[in-house]
Amino acid sequence: MQDKYAGDIGDYGKFILLNQVLQAAGNNSKLGINWYRIVHQELNNNDGRHIDYLKPGPQEQDFSCCSPVIYSKLRDLVAGKDRSIAALERSSLLRQGTLYYTNVLPQWAKTRNALCEARAEWFHESLASLKGSDILFLDPDNGIQTQTVKPTQKRAVKYALYKEIEGYFATCEILIVYQHRDHTAQEEYVRKFTYVKSILGRDVALRVLHFHRVSARDYAFYFTAKSRSTVSAVFSRLSNRPLNCLFAELPHW
Repeated sequence: MQDKYAGDIGDYGKFILLNQVLQAAGNNSKLGINWYRIVHQELNNNDGRHIDYLKPGPQEQDFSCCSPVIYSKLRDLVAGKDRSIAALERSSLLRQGTLYYTNVLPQWAKTRNALCEARAEWFHESLASLKGSDILFLDPDNGIQTQTVKPTQKRAVKYALYKEIEGYFATCEILIVYQHRDHTAQEEYVRKFTYVKSILGRDVALRVLHFHRVSARDYAFYFTAKSRSTVSAVFSRLSNRPLNCLFAELPHW
């Protein structure tokens, strides 16, 4: 996640989804978010510019009806001067008590080993900051580590690493991981979700929610049997009107 993304169409879907999770889980649940925050600037791309959904026009009602409160808060945020992760946290988009980890991911070091050590320290600090969360949400730029991405590479900063996902799931009941839809074939694309499931264990359930407006993205839910009814309620709500104009479940594989 980068500050320039704050308030875009992805955030609209993200905060609708997380509020539905909290509602289904009940008042005793606690949500923790690791933004996987990075700060380097990328040139020659349109990242963060998907904010036309907030502009007056024919599409305004289509989007705003899904969550008028979240829509209004994000519109105010984008219209203001502080478009940032910190502004999202201040906007009361999620209920009080939500935990956030905003430390910047290590991106540079003198050696590859030093970079790995810095990232391991960042990860352990995140576990301490998010301790007590029974629901965790990971928000890396690209999503789940692929087979070609190594922890020693600089581009690993855009991914949630396998070992990190495993470590987070050991502390919670529901783990949700953001995944940006890439250009690989569907079978290859979903294989990354099932591979992580195999790492986490055979007793772990997996369902994937697809956000299909403007810029496609997915949310992989890994959860225990204890949370099956909660996740089912979330998917039911998001797959029916009016929210089905934004979301649909990926078919089972």
